[in-house]
Amino acid sequence: MPLDLDIQRRLKIPAFIRKNGDGSNKTFIYIPADEDWKEKVGVDWPKGEDGTGRGVRAGGPGSLKVALEEVAEKMMPDWNEEAKGLLLHCDEEDFAIRPLYQFPPGHRWEKKVPGVTLLGDAAHVVTPFTGVGVNLAMHDAYDLAVALEKVVAGHSLLSTALGEYEEAIMQRAGIHAQRTIRNQKTFLGGGGIADAIEKMKLVFSMTEK
Repeated sequence: MPLDLDIQRRLKIPAFIRKNGDGSNKTFIYIPADEDWKEKVGVDWPKGEDGTGRGVRAGGPGSLKVALEEVAEKMMPDWNEEAKGLLLHCDEEDFAIRPLYQFPPGHRWEKKVPGVTLLGDAAHVVTPFTGVGVNLAMHDAYDLAVALEKVVAGHSLLSTALGEYEEAIMQRAGIHAQRTIRNQKTFLGGGGIADAIEKMKLVFSMTEK
């Protein structure tokens, strides 16, 4: 369902910061929005030859800095200046807007070509709010190897082995898709840092058990 700008402003917009080995910080800011948010948000994005604003005078009209100031004003009016600095002081060479996609729980793809299958994000992409994408892909690869081993050994037809493999990986992915949606609601639902901390405590307590 499309999200108008007023709804987007009221949503929780979290920022995650990662300390890199060279001492710099890499900041990820998640904005719940439509795929064409960049075109709809009403920001004067840089008009450089490559679309990044490189070559445009820093801080001048049409620069990335000015565009990011507009984003902060429109989308993060309640952030304090230090928090806004995570966005405003970024290295223009490394700035990027990347849409995130996910399939809903219970998703299945229509199989049209015999002997061809999928694994990892190609089969069941989700947003990174559970941090299991790589693990799922590795588990899929293992399950696919086991399925093909059965075929090579003459214990199963290829179509049967792939069908069993696909059902197993999609059931597993569906569980994590549900967890991802739940975690998204925690971080994007506007409950604040206290709510997020309490839920993270619950997650880690379950892991320890």
